[in-house]
Amino acid sequence: MIGAPYDDDNGSNSGSAYVYDFPNTPAIITGSLEGSTTKGGFTFGTLQAPM
Repeated sequence: MIGAPYDDDNGSNSGSAYVYDFPNTPAIITGSLEGSTTKGGFTFGTLQAPM
């Protein structure tokens, strides 16, 4: 998972996180996450738990 805290989908710097699958190169995006209540300035995706 890679965070994109400055993604602008729900307002300026609302943030997102992207889930990747790494079986080969290049990596494949398998999903994305956005906070359900995020808005501009929330920077969702700044911190991720280690997997």
